[in-house]
Amino acid sequence: MAKKNKGHKKILYISIAVVLLIIVFLYMVIFFKMNNATVLRLSGYDVEVKEVTFQGYDSQKFLARNGTEKILLQIVKDVEKDSYNEVLEKLGSSVDEAKRDIKLFDPYTGVERSLSVPENLKPVRKKININGKTITYHIVHTNEILSLKIFTETEAKFKGMFSTYYCDKKNAAYKFELYEDTEKFDEKKAARILKLSFCRR
Repeated sequence: MAKKNKGHKKILYISIAVVLLIIVFLYMVIFFKMNNATVLRLSGYDVEVKEVTFQGYDSQKFLARNGTEKILLQIVKDVEKDSYNEVLEKLGSSVDEAKRDIKLFDPYTGVERSLSVPENLKPVRKKININGKTITYHIVHTNEILSLKIFTETEAKFKGMFSTYYCDKKNAAYKFELYEDTEKFDEKKAARILKLSFCRR
């Protein structure tokens, strides 16, 4: 009798384990098929989506808010492999501009002077591995209108993460930006959200 009970319990445990594995598998399948808007909403963000064009391509822009945190995500669709570098260059142009000096001519003095983002506020390049792919991102500082061209520390209102990348399986170029109040910004959390939204439509 005891042996029969043990046998029944073993079958029960195996059945429960199999059901749990099926549930986990189905959840993962559904989760990975979710688009960015759904994933961000499930993560507690208010999300707005706009259909736009970018350099002649169909594109989507996502704006997600959660308290003072903002996520800006742009997906440029149907970008072929032979032209994605050009699209990524355009998407990431604000980072490149923040690294360059600006030349200004003062008509009153007749003198040309240059302005540059202070070293401690310039974009800092880093790398992260997502699904076996090495992705470049920058830690950035912005002003109130999310411009990276800031020339004094008093202008720096937000700190964030900025990344552009291409997904061959989707034929799409992506721009990911996450901003938070300077003192609240958490790079590890931003990296988790970048991974969460990686290569989704």
